[in-house]
Amino acid sequence: MMTKSNDLFSDFKNINFSMLEESVENARQDFKKIEAQNKQDYRKEIIIYQKLIQMTAELVPCLSVNQNLFCYSMVLSRLIHEGVLSFNNVFKIGGSSFFDIIGYLGMDVINGEALCRHVADFHHDVFLKLATSESRLSCYMNLNNTEEKAFFNHIVNFIEDGENYYIHDVLNCVFYKFENSFSMTPIYSYAHLIPTISFLPYIIENIAIRRNQSNMHLYYHFLGDIWLTDSSFKEVSEKFKKFQNYSEQDSYSSINFYQTTHQIFTYFNKRQLIIDDFIHDSKQLVKELRVLI
Repeated sequence: MMTKSNDLFSDFKNINFSMLEESVENARQDFKKIEAQNKQDYRKEIIIYQKLIQMTAELVPCLSVNQNLFCYSMVLSRLIHEGVLSFNNVFKIGGSSFFDIIGYLGMDVINGEALCRHVADFHHDVFLKLATSESRLSCYMNLNNTEEKAFFNHIVNFIEDGENYYIHDVLNCVFYKFENSFSMTPIYSYAHLIPTISFLPYIIENIAIRRNQSNMHLYYHFLGDIWLTDSSFKEVSEKFKKFQNYSEQDSYSSINFYQTTHQIFTYFNKRQLIIDDFIHDSKQLVKELRVLI
C-alpha cells in the first residue's frame, strides 16, 4: 500500500540540518582539497577525460528517440554497459583495482572496470555537459533484509526532468521510486534488454530485489553524498520534498517504463553507424587516457 504523501517525509522533520550541514560541509571541503590537488597531478588525464565527456554529451542526443532526460539517461546507460565508452570496447562491473581519482571518478568507466561511484560520476559529468539537472545520491542497499546500516554502500543518480523525477541505478539498470519515508523500491529493471549483459545474474538479483521490497534507503545523514555532489546540503534536501506525490503518479508504472524503454532501445539499435563513428573518433583518446592512468 502506498504511503500518503503527507507521511512520506515524516523522518525528514526530525533531522538536525544545521548540525548535519556543518559535518557534511567539513567533509566536502576535505574532498575539494584532494580534488584541487588532483587537478594539478592529473592535468593531461583530465583534459583527455573532458574531451571524451564532451564527445559523449554530443553523441547521446543523436541516439535518443525523445529529447528528454529519461531518454538521455537510458541511452547513456546502454553506452556504458556495452563498452562503447571503454578501452577495447569492454566494460565490466567490478575489477581488481580502481584509479579512484576524486573529482574524476568516471575515468574508471573509460578504463573498462567500474563500480557504482564511477558510473554515477560519469553519468553526472555527461549530464553537466548537457546542461541538465541531476544529482548523485548516497544510499544504503539492503538485499539481505537486515537492519539498516549506519553508512551508505551505493550511489544512484537522481534526475529532475521538469515535473518528472527519476532515481536511476545505472550500474544495476534499475529505476526506483520512494515507497515511504526515505525507503526506495524498484519499479523497473532493463538489464535483460542490454545485449552485452549476462542475463542469468540479473534474473537472480531481481528475484532478491522483489523478495525484499524495501531494499534501498537514502543515506540521509549525508544527503547529497560528500564524495560526489557539489550542490549545497539544503539545495539537495529541498529537492526531496518535491517527491511527496512521486509514488502516486501513474507515469511511474512498470508498464510505462517497459514501453518507453523498448521504444528507446529500438531507436538506439538503428543508429549503429553513428556509434561506430564515435568509437572510431574516440579510440585514440581512450587509448591515451588508458596509458596515462
